[in-house]
Amino acid sequence: GVRADFRGASGTDVNEQIKQFEDAMARRPAGIIISPAGVGITPMVNRAIDGRIPVICVDSDAPQSKRFSYVGTDNYNAGRQGGELLGKLLDGRGEVFLLSVPGEPNLEDRIRGYRDALAKHPAIRIVDVGNDRADPNEAAKVARQVRVDELATLLPFEVLALLLGILIELGRQTERPDHPDVDVTH
Repeated sequence: GVRADFRGASGTDVNEQIKQFEDAMARRPAGIIISPAGVGITPMVNRAIDGRIPVICVDSDAPQSKRFSYVGTDNYNAGRQGGELLGKLLDGRGEVFLLSVPGEPNLEDRIRGYRDALAKHPAIRIVDVGNDRADPNEAAKVARQVRVDELATLLPFEVLALLLGILIELGRQTERPDHPDVDVTH
């Protein structure tokens, strides 16, 4: 049989991820699957490979490492496609605020894709790129502070977090006796 041990750093703290990775290597697993929290993890991936522990990167890559494989999104193209769709949805005009985690290579690629696609629409302006620290509560907090025509987010996780934040806020502000099947729990 296969035994899996799922551990992870909270958020995108590369130092915490390195510590978790070191702990995993000390247990001599048959392999490690990781979503790198930045280029700082590359030396650890190389150490694991040199120690004959295969490493597969998922969602976020460490392309300069010796990792065995990468399974995930072409983030530039995901951002480009998202930007193209957003441009259509906005009829080529409006203001956009993007949520991301600055310094994360996969998300930087996605932002670049959004910027390139939206650059084809001169009447669309990217107001800013906010740092949500890969935390749904932070994403909702940052998003609530933005006043723009449209709000674009980069990750389905963050879209859900934003929608959840809006539902929670609506639940606090309104009682819905006409919708007893709507339950907002937080």
